Amino acid sequence: MQQKSKAAVFIGQAFGTGIYRHLAFLGVELYKACPADVEFYFASVDREANPGAWSIVRDVLPERNILSEPSFDRLAAQCVELVRSYEKVLIHAGGGWGQTKCFVRARKRIGKELAKHITFMGTTHSYRNDSLLRIPMSLFQYALYRLYYRMIVFQCKDAAGRFIGGNHLIQIGRGTIIPLGCESFGMPNVEPPSGIDGNARLLQMLRDESLFKFVYLAGFRSGKMHVWLVKALAPVLKRHPEARVLFCGKGAQEVIDATVAAVREEQLDEQILLPGQIAREEVPWLLTHCNCAVVPSRSETFGHNFLEPMFAGLPVLGTRVGIGCDIIKDGETGYAFDLKQPTSVQDVAEKVLTDRSVARAMGQHAKAFVETRFTHEAVAHQLVDLYAKLLT
Repeated sequence: MQQKSKAAVFIGQAFGTGIYRHLAFLGVELYKACPADVEFYFASVDREANPGAWSIVRDVLPERNILSEPSFDRLAAQCVELVRSYEKVLIHAGGGWGQTKCFVRARKRIGKELAKHITFMGTTHSYRNDSLLRIPMSLFQYALYRLYYRMIVFQCKDAAGRFIGGNHLIQIGRGTIIPLGCESFGMPNVEPPSGIDGNARLLQMLRDESLFKFVYLAGFRSGKMHVWLVKALAPVLKRHPEARVLFCGKGAQEVIDATVAAVREEQLDEQILLPGQIAREEVPWLLTHCNCAVVPSRSETFGHNFLEPMFAGLPVLGTRVGIGCDIIKDGETGYAFDLKQPTSVQDVAEKVLTDRSVARAMGQHAKAFVETRFTHEAVAHQLVDLYAKLLT
């Protein structure tokens, strides 16, 4: 038997985008916040596939507290061995379908005698919530959650509401709402990072203080509404030649092509830039050289594209979806607009363009607002409190 009688395993693998980095930071804070009688483990597959995220974990956690395997099946086997070594074990899937597979495989490996010593919980991220598949996918995951999980974490009220059965899980004590969180950016380096430094047009735009720069951090998918935003903002951009829009991200080529075509159709090639994917560690520098974020997303299960700009001191113009429902406060942290009314985004864009001092003030208020609620440290303490309840 280990010196500690309880263990918590956080499976931090998710999608191959920025969310992995966020889960790595969250894992570090969970390790720091765990009670003295609970041994904490950060678990994932494909350690070398995300070296930047792994370095975050390695800098803090001892090697013995890191579980890494090339497959979820082998990771499940490690989790079962932990069940044999501790009186009680909690396994928390940070998000993604892979973690659920790990849970199912781990559950199948343990007998009835060991089953009473293990508790499963998960954070649900995506269930095709921006399409009609939301209904069958929600129902399928709901069935799995009721069968295997003691607790499901939704990242915001909107996510729980969009998930079929989400509010019911909360009502019966099998679900709760805890955000994902974001790292505090602090002061970025004075010099531009190498990736941005290598793009002359992007660097010149970011350094030109006479320009007003809108930024949208999102992968190119239909539900992110890039084409809609180009057409909706076109009249405003033409009235304000000093305005610029940055679409940062990668994604479906057909959506990128459609966005480029819309930019050319509106003759906005000089004002709208698609610099491609920006490395996660370079995002803070980019954001602090912009003036305002815009998020026309149709739906989000959370929405770091709302949260990250606020951490960088930017106001956000966005739709009321995901965490945007909770953090966009009109005239204080930004402004909301309606996808059904393109003029609504034009109106709020005009407000920030015509008075930069108001935009700066809202950005500072936004930063103060999110830094007291959505840091990884704050989120980790909420999760650790939940761990303690589930391990009793």
